[in-house]
Amino acid sequence: MKTPKHTQIQLGPLVKRICHCGCLTEFMPTREDNIYVNKQHANYGYNNGPRKKKNAEKTRQVKILDRNDRVLEKYFQANVRADNTATVYFDILRADGYDFSTHVGTIEQEGKEYYLTFRYVILVIPSDPKRVKIKKR
Repeated sequence: MKTPKHTQIQLGPLVKRICHCGCLTEFMPTREDNIYVNKQHANYGYNNGPRKKKNAEKTRQVKILDRNDRVLEKYFQANVRADNTATVYFDILRADGYDFSTHVGTIEQEGKEYYLTFRYVILVIPSDPKRVKIKKR
């Protein structure tokens, strides 16, 4: 016995899909342009997609530069003198987390090499023990 056409269930031309966020959840789309299971999966896919992978190194470098600025600010405010400079021992800065290999740029003046961060300029004085002169930009 055949069932009448009006009672048959038609699923439509859309087939099950895998969510694009990376969770590997299989779902039945309600529209042709559905690529995520729901809004939470769409947010995760947008915030953790190729853009985040592409900018990972840039983000890591900016975090290091921010930490360097915070360390310099701490010691500058604690040791500032009348000429708006502060002198701190090299080893103390390094122990507090300052990364001397990462800086925004360098300036050479009068045979001395100054290293730039976002808000400060430093000069490494090669005496024994090494010292660092900090000045605001």
